[in-house]
Amino acid sequence: MRSVWVLPILAVALMGVAGCQKKPGIEGKWTGTRAMNGMSASMDFNFAAGKVNMDYRSDSFGLSISGDYELAENTLTIKNQKLNFDTSGFSAEEKKQFDLMRQSMQESQPPDQTFTVAFDGPDSATLTDSDGVTTSIKRVK
Repeated sequence: MRSVWVLPILAVALMGVAGCQKKPGIEGKWTGTRAMNGMSASMDFNFAAGKVNMDYRSDSFGLSISGDYELAENTLTIKNQKLNFDTSGFSAEEKKQFDLMRQSMQESQPPDQTFTVAFDGPDSATLTDSDGVTTSIKRVK
């Protein structure tokens, strides 16, 4: 009669162990590519101690965004964003134009940017922003 209870108890124990597996985290360095508006940009992310630095690079310019982040379940929220263009190699007039563009972007940027995060394992994930644009990222080891 005791053997009748062994399988259900074993099944419950295995479900408990499976449910206790640690979920992947976002902390660390990641790299990926994002396609938007017909352009492709390489991206590097560094998530550490609630702070994030994101660097976008395309053939024509670089953009850096820094801010604070929170990851709750599968929602990544980036707050207090600051934008900065890499304008090395551009003329003084072009740098002024980039600065005006940065100011305009900063003012039009919502205070918080939200992404849905789908982890494909501990070292890869897909970020989807509120406009439906996806970015596949891989952890840098």
